[in-house]
Order: sequence, then structure tokens, then C-alpha cells
Amino acid sequence: MKHPLEHFLSAIPDHRRAQGIMHQKVPLLMMIILANMSGCYGYREMANFMKNNIADFNTLYELKYGVPKHVSLRTFMQKLNFLELSNAFRKWADQFIDMSPGKVYSFDGKGMNSTVENSHNSEQSYKSMVSIFCHKTGLVADAEMIEVKKSHEIGAVQHMIGRLQDMGIILIGDALHCQKKLQELSERQAMITY
Repeated sequence: MKHPLEHFLSAIPDHRRAQGIMHQKVPLLMMIILANMSGCYGYREMANFMKNNIADFNTLYELKYGVPKHVSLRTFMQKLNFLELSNAFRKWADQFIDMSPGKVYSFDGKGMNSTVENSHNSEQSYKSMVSIFCHKTGLVADAEMIEVKKSHEIGAVQHMIGRLQDMGIILIGDALHCQKKLQELSERQAMITY
């Protein structure tokens, strides 16, 4: 039996204090996801998307206080644990993604817009999204967010390959991943081509 995304989002701990919560966690996360899927990524853009679709959201979630303003979204999202959200999304997506032996997937990292810190000195850093995806279906099977000064794409890929153990899928990567350690790991867990 397949579970809806809300089922998995409900397992994410709510980092807010119980008193004064105006917007419940699961409807708030669903509205954020829907806004992102519609191309709205900034806090104001997301808030405007929610405001423009308030009738539909009221029907779906019976919002007692309407939709959140951009300030509430920023406060909520800045404290949101990306790893917990990513794990919940991955568990939901696993119900629909075919990762049977012989299937071909690629992995790659992309810098995330508007995440640069200390842009004018040697401490410059930014966030990047590393994902494993299927060209044929367009589906992302797994993803991790990294901060360049604290971690790197190679480590994230190695971590994700560890989760793909014994699946027998074919992974395609670029030259960055021609590392002896990664090749040894892949020989045990997946088949990788470059």
C-alpha cells in the first residue's frame, strides 16, 4: 500500500515551540513543496503563491489562520532540518521509483542559487545539491545538500552509493568521481561508468 507524502512529512520533528503555532507543520510543508514545484523559491514568491491559491489550500487543509506571510516562512524554513526533510521525501519517492538491477542513473552536483556566503574573501562558501537521477523518467532517486567549505560532492556521492548497496543499478558520473576509494566502494555496491 502506497502512503501519501503527508504520511512521511508527519514524522519530521517540529522545531517550533508548541505555544503560538498558527500553521500546522504538515500543511505548511506541503504548501512550501507545492510553491517550489511551481517555480517559487524565494520567501516572498512562496507567500504570494500561497496567497493566490488560498481557496484551494483552505479546502485541502482547513487553515484556521489563512496562509503564512513571508516572514513566517523564513523563520520556519531557516530552522528546518534539510536531512530530515530529504529522508521523508526519499521514503515517499521510493514507493514509485524503479531501481531494479540494470537501470541507469546519473549523479551530479549543482550549486544552489543565492546561497553564497563571504563572497569577497577566502572564506567564500555556498551550498550545493548532489543528486542521483534517472534521465529516462526525470525522477530524482536521492539527494543530499552540502556546504562547500564543510563537505564536498565526492563524499556526498559516496554516502549515497552506500544507500544503494546491492541494487545492481548502473551509475554514470563525471571525471570528478574517478577516485580509487569511490571505485572500490562502487564495485561492492553498484556499477559505475564514467
